[in-house]
Amino acid sequence: MFSVIACIRDNHDWRLVLAAAAVCLVGAMAAMLPLSRAQECDAGRRKLWIGASAFAFGTGVWATHFIAMLAYDGGMPIGYELGLTALSFLLSVVGSWAAILVASERRGRFSHIRGGVLMALGIA
Repeated sequence: MFSVIACIRDNHDWRLVLAAAAVCLVGAMAAMLPLSRAQECDAGRRKLWIGASAFAFGTGVWATHFIAMLAYDGGMPIGYELGLTALSFLLSVVGSWAAILVASERRGRFSHIRGGVLMALGIA
């Protein structure tokens, strides 16, 4: 536990860590606005609002992750492969969409829990 804290303290640019936290907060807030609209709409528009929410959340998760990775200074040069980076973005948005879709189902008592588990797996 202490080595993780020491790594964050000693090997990360705190300005980028704060930027990542801000992006995470803005992404989560941006995802909640269309999600609240989705709950008030008919089925056709609901799917569009859920898609907008998933795009906002997935983009926020992806951007937070990469900004935090840029904050790390391991003492050696790093690079990112464009194809894998684009794939990670796509997986983040699709995973968010699946989780939000499951969590917003109006069937069953545990849809929020299932959606939360899917979201956690998608983020991980």
